[in-house]
Amino acid sequence: MKNFGLTRLEQKAVLLLVVSFLVGVTVKAYRFRVLGQKNVFSAYSSQRDSLDVVFQEKSRIVNQGAAELLILKETDALLMYPVNINTDSLDRLIMLPCIGPALGERIITYRKTHGTFRRKEGVMQVKGIGEKTFQKISKYISI
Repeated sequence: MKNFGLTRLEQKAVLLLVVSFLVGVTVKAYRFRVLGQKNVFSAYSSQRDSLDVVFQEKSRIVNQGAAELLILKETDALLMYPVNINTDSLDRLIMLPCIGPALGERIITYRKTHGTFRRKEGVMQVKGIGEKTFQKISKYISI
């Protein structure tokens, strides 16, 4: 046998590379003929696509969880430091659920025109605040 000027170790390395190449070609031919895969990476791409879907779903859940946590923190802050409907600014009033800038301005205008609220329920005299809205904000307000 001719050694082509290679040492015994180099011959073994070349033989290993040739055998690895032949095994790879055989696997590719098997996948093409038996499994019908045209692309060697097609099996991996479907796995990658499913992993992408799982990752996107987990990202959505994490983002949704973070938003809910932020809402919970705001709610806790409102319970610890209720909004005083007689003295607090518009920035504090709009922290209340269902109260936006327009309704906050109406509360401020009402208290300037009619004076301070004597009871929490007095806020229902403001146009746009009915029984349902009052139910949602009552535990977060003080007088």
